[in-house]
Amino acid sequence: MNNLLLNLNKIIINFTILLFVYSNSWAITDLTNNSGCSLDMNYKTHDYDQDKLSLKHIELSTSAIINNEIITAVIANNVTDLYAYNIIVKFNAKRLSFIQGVTENAEENLNNILKQDNIQTLGFITKKDNNKIIITNTMTGTPEHGANGSGILALLKFKVLDEQPDNFLTLYQVNYIDINDNNSQITNLFNSVINPIGDINKDGQLNIKDIIIALQIMVGINRDISTLSISDIDINNDNRMDIKEIIYLFNSISKIQQ
Repeated sequence: MNNLLLNLNKIIINFTILLFVYSNSWAITDLTNNSGCSLDMNYKTHDYDQDKLSLKHIELSTSAIINNEIITAVIANNVTDLYAYNIIVKFNAKRLSFIQGVTENAEENLNNILKQDNIQTLGFITKKDNNKIIITNTMTGTPEHGANGSGILALLKFKVLDEQPDNFLTLYQVNYIDINDNNSQITNLFNSVINPIGDINKDGQLNIKDIIIALQIMVGINRDISTLSISDIDINNDNRMDIKEIIYLFNSISKIQQ
């Protein structure tokens, strides 16, 4: 009976992995011809893909302690003829304090994507309702074309108010306006999280690698857990890795990658 249950568990887990990989492969294939927006928690590495929608050099999670100041970069992914944009970012005002926002950092050679070909811009960032940041920017004059590729839209600085897990920053609404005044609401959004639950391998990211390790532990394939942080994902404190933790991981990643 025990062997039967173990084999059944392995079948269920293998099916779950295949379903997850298949669904994400379909999504990535579908997204490569579209624009997106993401929140990069490490803008120092910013060699983003310029001709397709991807998460190259975009880190959607990070770790921080109380009173740390963190900067998240709002990134345009794979845009075509971008002339202006309007973005709303939501955060938990009880857990993060918004310090300031800028549309670029010329000192670090992080120019706004709209400034391709030395085009001037008129942008501003405001805070609304305590938990929303509104970012608006537009080219000035009459340029021949808009911005293309991927790059910086804004840099937002926050102060961390607690060390509790799963502190999310969310792209609430993103609108891109092209050179012909076509307004598109962007749905390919990639959010970020501070101190995520489920970063089992402690690589600073919450992704499919953590789910695979959790599934391996659940069915007994991976028994060397001495270097893994199982307590960080044991949501019901039963000192086990089971389906409840797997579902929690799936849901957390879904919140990051809308």
